[in-house]
Amino acid sequence: DGWTHYEPMREYERMGVETETTPRPSSPWCVSKTNSHYGLCPSYPTVLVLPRRLSEHEIQAVAGFRKKGRLPAMSWCGGPALGYASIWRCSQTTEG
Repeated sequence: DGWTHYEPMREYERMGVETETTPRPSSPWCVSKTNSHYGLCPSYPTVLVLPRRLSEHEIQAVAGFRKKGRLPAMSWCGGPALGYASIWRCSQTTEG
């Protein structure tokens, strides 16, 4: 069963991202549950990693400017050893 092999929170912690169970005040990234009921983006997971400094209003605004609410989301982070360098993905902007 492939669903039990991947644990997102453990992967985020491994990458140096702040989670509910692992505080990392120096990390510019943190786990967000803003999509917990798939209201922001139905095709994204319920838990996303986003910039720590973004407010809920800013997250909504960014998602509103992307097709189907697919805001930029973290795919990889190098953690403190690599200065929290990261790779992000997202869809195209909306038209107009």
